[in-house]
Amino acid sequence: MLTLGINTATETESVCLLQGEQLIDEIQWRGNRDEAITLLPNIEQLLLRNSFVFKDIRKIIVVCGPGPYGALRIGITVANTLALALQAELFEISAQEIETSLSAVIQQGHRKVKNVSPIYLRPPSITKAKK
Repeated sequence: MLTLGINTATETESVCLLQGEQLIDEIQWRGNRDEAITLLPNIEQLLLRNSFVFKDIRKIIVVCGPGPYGALRIGITVANTLALALQAELFEISAQEIETSLSAVIQQGHRKVKNVSPIYLRPPSITKAKK
């Protein structure tokens, strides 16, 4: 079973592929508030360089936070959408469980969910506060 891991909750963001519990490949990059531009191309690059396509993904594991609002919003939206579109199982793990790499944590354990909800570091400040 091909598993896609997504982490946009930490300073070092990453995507990885696992076959069963065996790591196939991982891409890491420094988050720079550009997840809407970088996340899907990194997933596609990871799949292509390992001769897979999106429909091969049967399981998705995403880091639900705590983390920055924009980064989590993109990462979790991509995970929820791909899980729905691909009819893949969806799992979540928290950022506190990540010590060294996303793939190491995924191999240890995660929680199955229907939809992932983000855990933000602080309330989002996307509008002016009401007085």
